[in-house]
Amino acid sequence: MQPLGTVPASGRRMYVVQEGDTLYSIARAQLGRATRWVEIYDLNRQQLGDQFESPSPGMQLVLPAESGAAAPGAAERSGLAYPR
Repeated sequence: MQPLGTVPASGRRMYVVQEGDTLYSIARAQLGRATRWVEIYDLNRQQLGDQFESPSPGMQLVLPAESGAAAPGAAERSGLAYPR
């Protein structure tokens, strides 16, 4: 998995979804912690809708800052549960 680069206007990193990617696997590879998947979902909620388990290949996702960390219980508060 490789990030697409940055978006000049916002300075945020982008990632192009590959076949077989999940938000969990993207978070682990790009952010260092699989538990940060909910941050990716929160940033891309409108685009992902209910596809948070398996986003479509080619979809461009905004990634959160590398130094951030999901707040404990963030997935539960959002009403989402992801297999561990």
